Amino acid sequence: MAEPREHADQTRRDACLPVCVRRGLWVCTCQVRRDVTVLAVGGEVDVAGLADLRTAFGGVLATGNRLVVVDLGRVGFFSAGGVGVLEHTRLTLRDAGIPMRLARPSRAVLRPLTVLGLVGRFDIHAGIGRAVTAPTGGG
Repeated sequence: MAEPREHADQTRRDACLPVCVRRGLWVCTCQVRRDVTVLAVGGEVDVAGLADLRTAFGGVLATGNRLVVVDLGRVGFFSAGGVGVLEHTRLTLRDAGIPMRLARPSRAVLRPLTVLGLVGRFDIHAGIGRAVTAPTGGG
């Protein structure tokens, strides 16, 4: 499993802060612009980490974002509970007028989203940069 600091270096941002680091799961937030936050998730999103994931996602509402990007490229396991947290976050942000985009979701994330028929509800991008710079319109 990659460590949060390694991920921060890959996004070329030095403002990445670990929100949750526990055995098997890590979550970091990176303020890539004044009004854009990248929330990076890695490891295993299972029942033990759902509360931490909810807390991390909830924190992005209080930061005055215009856009939230969720990087799921380093997720090795993504439970149905993780899908529920992701969908709840998408709806909460949508209701607040803030688009949420998924960046480079791993196969472990895409599989349950596809099986549950939810993949079309998310604005999905192949990379973090593309998710940050894509024109507004989906989500």
